[in-house]
Amino acid sequence: MQLLDRCLKETLRLRPPIMTMMRMCRTPQTIMGYTIPPGHQVCVSPTTNQRLPDVWKDFDKFLPDRFIDPEVANSEKFAYVPFGAGRHRCIGETFAYIQIKTIFSVLIRKYKFSLVDDYFPEVNYTTMIHTPTKPFIQYTSRDHSG
Repeated sequence: MQLLDRCLKETLRLRPPIMTMMRMCRTPQTIMGYTIPPGHQVCVSPTTNQRLPDVWKDFDKFLPDRFIDPEVANSEKFAYVPFGAGRHRCIGETFAYIQIKTIFSVLIRKYKFSLVDDYFPEVNYTTMIHTPTKPFIQYTSRDHSG
């Protein structure tokens, strides 16, 4: 289950369920010489934050073992926010992790999975919902007779 947990976290790092989060600036904030006044909206992108090369070593690679150290996701504030952050963090995060791990543990025991023709879809940054244009995963039943 620990490997499944790390794989889930790494999947959510590379393919977060939300593309952007909007927040309202409450106090003046200066970032790189530019001041954001109170009342202005700020857009944060988990897809971008979770692939920052100065935060994530080999940022574009699927490396679940990066989560062996539980502090890796906390090394930089807001570097890992697949379910949001702060008081607006998704209240269903813990339930989602339990549900996903339960479902995947059953699927992994019952089926073998492989990519169709080694095809893996690219991230589409122009849409809120990611939908593949063709099937890219095939599965076959595991033989549990022996």
